[in-house]
Amino acid sequence: MYERGKAFGYPFNEVFATIPAGTKVWHNRLQYWPTKPWNSRGGLVTIAGDAAHPMTFHRGQGLNNAITDAADFLVHLREMKEHTPAELKAAVRRYETELWPRGNEAVLASHENTNAVHDWNTMMSSPLFTEGLAKDKKEAEEAIAVAI
Repeated sequence: MYERGKAFGYPFNEVFATIPAGTKVWHNRLQYWPTKPWNSRGGLVTIAGDAAHPMTFHRGQGLNNAITDAADFLVHLREMKEHTPAELKAAVRRYETELWPRGNEAVLASHENTNAVHDWNTMMSSPLFTEGLAKDKKEAEEAIAVAI
């Protein structure tokens, strides 16, 4: 870590330089796996949130997907005509069938974004850096001209 820290700018290089020799250092690799169908044990068990679609945090979509999971599951439960095991199994199946492709897409997009934000060339060519946040480039240029 000491050697790797030499490439960083101030103040981060100083932080690395102060690590005592022999200090154990761990690397936390960000884990993810694309969502795929699971066995719900005949509708008795299902999952939601991070358990259903564990993703890296750089897109900020984990909580959004977890809320969507809960809301969608509730919709399917409320649509049950009868409270029978067969109806529950069907409701769980509908919930999971909608979640699987959405979760898979979200996990893969999050992973792609994680890789992008850790590659300077990719970041510099992203729309955020090439176009900025303005809705209209002309509008942004006019705003800058007025400010000057």
